[in-house]
Amino acid sequence: MITFLQSHIFGVQISLFLFILCFFWILENIFLAQTLRQKFSHSLVNIKFLFFVIPVQISLSVILLSVAAKTERLNIGLLNHLPV
Repeated sequence: MITFLQSHIFGVQISLFLFILCFFWILENIFLAQTLRQKFSHSLVNIKFLFFVIPVQISLSVILLSVAAKTERLNIGLLNHLPV
C-alpha cells in the first residue's frame, strides 16, 4: 500500500484535494440555510474560477519542483552556503 502511494503521489494529492472540496461542499449544504438552487448557482461561479486557477497552480508547481530538483542535483543554491 505504501509503495503504491509513493509511486502515485500526484494522483493521491489530486484525490485528497477533490475529497476535501466535496466534503466541505456537502458540509456547507447541510449546515447553511441555502436552497439547493442557490448552492448550485454559487458553485458554478467557483467551478469557473477553479478551471482557470488549477492549471496555473499545477504548472507553477511543476516549474518549482523542477527547479528544486535541479538545485539539489547540482548542489547549488543558498542552502549549501549555510554554516550547518
